[in-house]
Amino acid sequence: MDRCSRARTQRHPPRLAAGPYNAGNGAVVAHVARAYVTEQQRLGNPNAQAMSKAVAGLEASSGALPEGTVITQEVWDDVYARVGETFAAVERQWAPKGGDA
Repeated sequence: MDRCSRARTQRHPPRLAAGPYNAGNGAVVAHVARAYVTEQQRLGNPNAQAMSKAVAGLEASSGALPEGTVITQEVWDDVYARVGETFAAVERQWAPKGGDA
């Protein structure tokens, strides 16, 4: 059997992020941001694909949350609001200037 083809099909488990699982943890931010992007996709936001790519980069660099990690409602709400504000600011920055609004 060709060792190279077998090696390509093997997947390494995701790197697990260390705690504490608060608003300063990149994996928490990535997890909440993914939920935000999923909601934007459901709402039909035309920028959702670009948001998804940005979140994918954050997910790759931050690692995954361990199975069963609990994010408190306070942390979730704080991170969700900040993610939304950040994406809205970027959308405003790149929106067409001038014209009728």
